[in-house]
Amino acid sequence: MKKRITGLILTGAAVFVLSGCDTDVVLVDPGPELVTLFLMDDLTGSGAAYVPYTCYAPDGAISAEDVTTRRGAFTFVPGERCEFDLYGFNGTVAVDEEPLYIADDLGEGKDDIPYSCNNGSEATEGTTDIFGYFEYPADAFCKFYL
Repeated sequence: MKKRITGLILTGAAVFVLSGCDTDVVLVDPGPELVTLFLMDDLTGSGAAYVPYTCYAPDGAISAEDVTTRRGAFTFVPGERCEFDLYGFNGTVAVDEEPLYIADDLGEGKDDIPYSCNNGSEATEGTTDIFGYFEYPADAFCKFYL
């Protein structure tokens, strides 16, 4: 009788332990949703290529450190802050040259993106306009709160 009870207990334990091994459900965290926008140059009608940028997660950790693609693309997670090094761009503050704007993959400007730009002596801040344009001084670092 003891052998039979012990055998049943061992069999029940084995069934319980092994029952989780034959499951078709695999839980995988897909990670955060990535978004791609474009830094566009209105004078050339194309992307602002190879502009260095760094994106920061809400906790301050660096989530991306890269350059825009040849087409001006940059990728981030919504809620991040991305900083662009616009060294070499003349800005829009002193002269109406080199207007940059933020656009989606269809070329439509992205409005209402908060930003601040600073070159050490001049600063601008606001939100991108209806066409995605923003004001920036020459050789500025611009932060976008995406």
